[in-house]
Amino acid sequence: MSRYIRFIILSSLSFYSISVKAQANIYQYLRSTITYPSEAIANHIEGMVVTNVYVRDHGTVVKSFVERAIGGGCDLAVKNSLAAINNWNEYFKDAHENIIVHIPVKFVQVSSLINRIEQTMIEIDTIYPSIAEADKPIFKFVESEAEYPGGENKLIRFLSKNIKFPRKAIDRSIMGKTILTFEIDTLGNVRDAKIKSGIGGGCDEEALRVVSLMPAWKPGSQNGKKVRVTYQLPVSYELGEANTQKVPKNFTVQMNADTTFIYSCDTIEASYKGGLHTLKDTLFHLIQYPETAIKNKKEGIVEIAFTIDTTGNMTGIKITKSLSSECDNEVISALNKLSQWKAKTVKQIPVNTTYILTVPFKLTE
Repeated sequence: MSRYIRFIILSSLSFYSISVKAQANIYQYLRSTITYPSEAIANHIEGMVVTNVYVRDHGTVVKSFVERAIGGGCDLAVKNSLAAINNWNEYFKDAHENIIVHIPVKFVQVSSLINRIEQTMIEIDTIYPSIAEADKPIFKFVESEAEYPGGENKLIRFLSKNIKFPRKAIDRSIMGKTILTFEIDTLGNVRDAKIKSGIGGGCDEEALRVVSLMPAWKPGSQNGKKVRVTYQLPVSYELGEANTQKVPKNFTVQMNADTTFIYSCDTIEASYKGGLHTLKDTLFHLIQYPETAIKNKKEGIVEIAFTIDTTGNMTGIKITKSLSSECDNEVISALNKLSQWKAKTVKQIPVNTTYILTVPFKLTE
């Protein structure tokens, strides 16, 4: 079985996603406390405000700064909203370390929304096939997965503390994704760690070094018997932008929030129950790599468009970029299982919203 773990090294920072629940709470708070400034509306100012908030492990803020500003009172509106949060642990109950929260808020003028269809882009994590030894049964699922001591949060913290952005890569502005594979054997030992694809600059060696330091895991099992489980670990190295400020000491983990949209009039977005994070997570777990596509070595991207109409129904499902009939149909099948939608409204008038969904399929070596 292959397990996919998202992990990004941002200069000296490590990145992982905010939980679905925390994301929903932050989104609801920002939408309820930020109002589109009248100055920005009058001057037709719209765009993205990006703020970084440095939060101590006990929930207090050390500092925050606007990384990207648009003026018109929008930056101040976001700043005041975030400053009113007294205890960030209400949003990050599972975080036991100092974190940097990256919060994008987009201000949108909607004077013409009623007369046009809005488009929202969605990209889910890459779909990989299961990996197993050639002489062993291939398990798409196992009854009990291999587990890092203390669980996935402990694994992420281990990687956060140990993977460092190589100086050579920083000096040469090398960025990109290193992908490793490794096996957890029946004794829980980490074996056969190797680079599937690399970027150089010492990044590949650094990721491999840290994986080799991992302690023994709890082995996976199937039908009551311990089995070998193969994990795939992508590590993305990204250099921070020049306009970011110096990171305070002991801040090693960064979390990215989904974009919050603030509209210039009463607008309720089309929504899937649980929000965009839940939608992406649900699709990722519904979509499987078709066996025929694996045999035919089909890999690439499926892009599909669909509309949530004024009654909240999904209509007009259309493949806009095909990979293979098997992969295309797998994505369509997953979409057809989604039914908990609400239509978008502008000034209490329902409007159509078109989603463009991108699903990457990637074969492992």
